[in-house]
Amino acid sequence: MKIIPLLLMVFAALAVEARENDRDLFRQAETRFRNQEYELALDRYETLVRNHPYSRHVPDAQFRIGVTQYRLGRHENALRTLRRVESRFRSTRFLAYVPFWMGLTQFELERFAEAADSLDRFLESPPEEDLLSRAYLYRALAAQELDQTPRPYLEALLEGAQTPESEPYALALLLVEYIRQDDFGRVLEWYEQIDPEQVDERWRGRVVLYAAEAYRAADRQDRAIELYERVSDASVDIATVALQRRFQTAQADGDDEELDRIVREAEERLAGRQRVLADFWTRAGIESFRRQRFDRAGLYLQRVWDLRDSTEVEPAVALYLAELDERRDERGRAIEILEEQKARDTGERARVAARLGALYLAEGEYERAEEMFLLALEEDPVDGLESQVRYQLALARHRRSDSDEALATIGAIFSEGMTGGLSTELLRLRAAAERTVGRYSDAGRTLREYLSARPSDLDGRLEYMKVLFLEGRHERVLEAAQELTETYEQEQERYEERPELLRRRDYLVGLSATALGEYDRAAEALSGFYEEHREASDGHDAESIEPYALFYLGFARYRLGEYGTATDILRDFASAYGDHRLTGRALYTAAWASYNDRRFADSEELLVRLLDHDLDESAEVETRYLLGR
Repeated sequence: MKIIPLLLMVFAALAVEARENDRDLFRQAETRFRNQEYELALDRYETLVRNHPYSRHVPDAQFRIGVTQYRLGRHENALRTLRRVESRFRSTRFLAYVPFWMGLTQFELERFAEAADSLDRFLESPPEEDLLSRAYLYRALAAQELDQTPRPYLEALLEGAQTPESEPYALALLLVEYIRQDDFGRVLEWYEQIDPEQVDERWRGRVVLYAAEAYRAADRQDRAIELYERVSDASVDIATVALQRRFQTAQADGDDEELDRIVREAEERLAGRQRVLADFWTRAGIESFRRQRFDRAGLYLQRVWDLRDSTEVEPAVALYLAELDERRDERGRAIEILEEQKARDTGERARVAARLGALYLAEGEYERAEEMFLLALEEDPVDGLESQVRYQLALARHRRSDSDEALATIGAIFSEGMTGGLSTELLRLRAAAERTVGRYSDAGRTLREYLSARPSDLDGRLEYMKVLFLEGRHERVLEAAQELTETYEQEQERYEERPELLRRRDYLVGLSATALGEYDRAAEALSGFYEEHREASDGHDAESIEPYALFYLGFARYRLGEYGTATDILRDFASAYGDHRLTGRALYTAAWASYNDRRFADSEELLVRLLDHDLDESAEVETRYLLGR
């Protein structure tokens, strides 16, 4: 009977030893954990769980295992452990902390929506204040990753902080968020209640830079410049922005001396940082271009371009340099730059190809232009550029005499809804292509549609008159001429320097009136051409409309019975344009005018001159008949 009490005493001793062992293991693990000896701590916690699965310390040990795995960067393991704690070991005294650590772990695993949910659960009833700031910070970062505003979480963090300066990272994040939302007033509210010198120097430069941006937006330029100057010797990324802002201000003020000083300072500050210095010059060049200070723009952008073999150069540099060269009528050099940029293939290929196409188009190299426009379209151009490129592609095809292909391109643009604000330009081009292929009726309809959108376009109205004339609708030409005249009178200030436009109007009126037998109206419309002809002293252009205008003016005067005037006009025509295709008809008509005016010697002289021309048999018979009379 004495054996039983003895055994009970042994079992009791063993139980005490077991309790002491699990308690000691947990104490050892906690000590290692607090000392941040996480590998050793993890070993002790796992030994406890493995050897003493029923210990009262297991729930807390499981929680610590999850946190330790997080600390060691074993995030998948940590998340599995923390989820197990939440489902199976809810008796842990750390249960309220589980959502916090799950949120941080999910954030590291880039599961941002899950992290946001976990942190929201923690923030609903946080067990202590110590973790609040970190929870709010990670919740804000998760919001950023989810394209949501982090603003409410950062504001809550800073409002609960002892001072805003004690949370410099959160302060910098909040200020830049205000700037993204154009809420510059809030930036200044926060900045003006802190002491920048008390902000950790790792974040001080950014905080001051963001404040400078807010002062600049609030049009407090002096204060902004003061802060930009304060951070011009900060880290390179901050200094670069500050120097660029100072450059922009000096540019706006037209202070060339200050501009030069800032550029020298930038070159000294960024010396040895070729890529950063190239970025500064690029921004300075683009800013100068936008302010139409083209010489300075070329100076800075050329410096960047010269670095292209040793550092990466933004495609914008080549694009702006090409634009500057084109302004100086140096299209050849502009093409060289863009061809080299295209070969480098460092981005913006669609924009580069499109710009090259436009230059080749201006140079009359239509096949090369078409090639570039097709390349731009293959490169998937950004919205807005594609419509422009397709329009220019149609234009190139039209100008290289492939108007049918141009019309097909324009038709596809309209059918696909890709006009991109170029509907009227496309209508104008379509009308020109339709006229080229002889579809005058279609061209007339297209131009009417165009003029309904651009009623004050006198060139469009003149083009409409040409199409009507080619279609043989002479009465409608005269009506369209009246519409053009009325529009011209309404837009006189805009078109007062366009005498050529009115000359062409009168020319079409004169020819149409002649075709209708309205010779007095024809003579009135064309008389100005004869006056200009007589005043001209530097020769006459046989390829212009003038010889036709003179011939039909002379013909109209002849039909009106004004034989002397008709003879003078047609004789002058024949003298000025001896090889013109209408010269024979002019001499013949002048001879009849002189004959009818009973000026037989003049008629004979004109007919003799006419016989010197290469006449067909019928014309020679008629000429000799009149000469005989």
